[in-house]
Amino acid sequence: MDLGPGGKWRYVSSAPDRDDIEFYGEYLEIVPPERIRWTFMFDVEGVGPQGGPETLTLDDAGGKTLMRAISHMGSAEVIDAALATGMMQGAIETWDRLETLPAGRQHLNGGRGLRSRRTGPSRPS
Repeated sequence: MDLGPGGKWRYVSSAPDRDDIEFYGEYLEIVPPERIRWTFMFDVEGVGPQGGPETLTLDDAGGKTLMRAISHMGSAEVIDAALATGMMQGAIETWDRLETLPAGRQHLNGGRGLRSRRTGPSRPS
């Protein structure tokens, strides 16, 4: 991972009940400690690369950190295809695990605790 504008990142999600899933992208903008913009991409068998730009913001929420992630995937069809893979449930599980970390183990925004608030996908009009 090269954390800086133009830097590349990649990770592989593994689970015993499915094939590995590779995610990758490029950092577009980093404004410490407020915002990170990057591309979030993944490959869908038979379709090819999917995804788009994401923005993560960190805001003070009364001694905790409110973290928002907004993703743009381009079209309602791409969102529907992504949701059909089960990625929404995986994302919810990831955010829930992050929220349970003790404040001392969270390194985002000065180590303050995180507060999550989930919203469903919104489709482009």
